[in-house]
Amino acid sequence: MISSIWLSVRFWRYLCQLLLAGFMLTACAQQHVLYRADGTEVFANDYPLMDLHRNLPASLNYLDRAYGLASTPPNCPSYYAANWGGYRPESRALDSCSIGLIDILRDYDDDTKKKCECVIVLKDRNIKREDILKRKNKLATVKLFTKGKDGSLKTVRGFLEYERDALVGQKSRILNRNFEEICHGEMTFSIGEGGFDLSCYEGNVRAKGVLSISSFFKKIHAVGSGALDTGEVFAFVTRLNDDQIDFQYPNFPE
Repeated sequence: MISSIWLSVRFWRYLCQLLLAGFMLTACAQQHVLYRADGTEVFANDYPLMDLHRNLPASLNYLDRAYGLASTPPNCPSYYAANWGGYRPESRALDSCSIGLIDILRDYDDDTKKKCECVIVLKDRNIKREDILKRKNKLATVKLFTKGKDGSLKTVRGFLEYERDALVGQKSRILNRNFEEICHGEMTFSIGEGGFDLSCYEGNVRAKGVLSISSFFKKIHAVGSGALDTGEVFAFVTRLNDDQIDFQYPNFPE
């Protein structure tokens, strides 16, 4: 009992820090100048990517020394790594990003892993991949469960596209492994009871249910559970790999 309360307090404290840091750290990027390939200048906070990752703007405070930023490409799970000082920090950032991506895409095929390999975005103040800095939405891994009236269970690995890490209603999409749309609509992320209302399978089916944010081994993830208007169970878990889902939610989606 005491352990559960302690974990709950830590979780709430983490989320409060997350929200506060999002406002404070974004301001840190406002005066950092970056250079495009043609030599023109642009402020770092002009790029949407700085708003998507709460700790990224603060790392730009080290642009006065050798600096490197690596990230996944657009239309891939959102992940980055930054490094600074010493010899070739951009290579160290690329290595760190690639190591982290191994865990994220553990349950995905080699084609997806190849498509989503980390690349260098910034070398010192020089922009190498402006398309990544312009990224406006986040993607997370997701496992989708549908359970028929006869009890048969189908699972699909894919991706959840959403606007930002915030406990608010926002436009979202569920994509398959090939990044093709399965569902689109609204999701309201909440520590308590949020919800989702989606149009799925080319608009032929509607999915509605509850949605909540949880934590497992420091992995903040979303758990959705509801039904299709055909009567089938419709549920999903984001960010966790298959082994973690089996451990944390052994009977999911029941």
